[in-house]
Amino acid sequence: MKKSIQLSISKPCDQNFKDFKSTKSGGFCASCQKEVIDFSKLSDREISTFFAEQNKGTCGRFRPDQLKSYAISTIPELKSNAWLRTAFGISLVGLMGTHPLKAQSNEQSQATPTINLENKAFMEETEQFVEVPLNDTLTKGQVLDAETGEAIPFANVFLRSKGIGTSTDFDGKFTFPKQLEEGDTLIVQFIGYSNKIIKIDKQILESRTLSVRMRESEIVFMGEVQVNTPYRFST
Repeated sequence: MKKSIQLSISKPCDQNFKDFKSTKSGGFCASCQKEVIDFSKLSDREISTFFAEQNKGTCGRFRPDQLKSYAISTIPELKSNAWLRTAFGISLVGLMGTHPLKAQSNEQSQATPTINLENKAFMEETEQFVEVPLNDTLTKGQVLDAETGEAIPFANVFLRSKGIGTSTDFDGKFTFPKQLEEGDTLIVQFIGYSNKIIKIDKQILESRTLSVRMRESEIVFMGEVQVNTPYRFST
């Protein structure tokens, strides 16, 4: 069974989140003496999981597209119920006791496996690892937060209108998979940040390096969250 919840903020807060004292989940508002949880960088799944466990009196910071309906499962998972795990284990042991495993016959245990030498050679050849060096002419770069200077991992970097792109690693670094040309336009995207548009010029092509600094999106809603449950539906 699942239920749907609708998140909304009826009275947006006019405080500046950047002035809040940082906490593990967001920031502490001195005006209302409450922690404001920063949901703007979380996924839909993380948000729905949070409100499945706690949905009263939460103050949050959201992007406009996050104030919507979320489906939440109401069936407890097996791993969260110790008695279910125990019952499952007992039933499994019972089944094993009533249906003992049959020992292999002597003929099967003594059988000598046959090996096709041609297939073996082919497998050994295909398992060899061939390292392909990166092209030195490809443009490399790093995506950083404009204010903190911290790396932004998993940001999308793609070439406009050509469907070619890549994403940053844990250090915010990337190597573009195609040799760029003067006049190309790169788009850099990451949740909670404004898109960065980069026009490839002669200087970038000569240096083959890019330092992309992204700023958080200015369009956010902050305040106490209203959680409504419009309907339930079975799966």
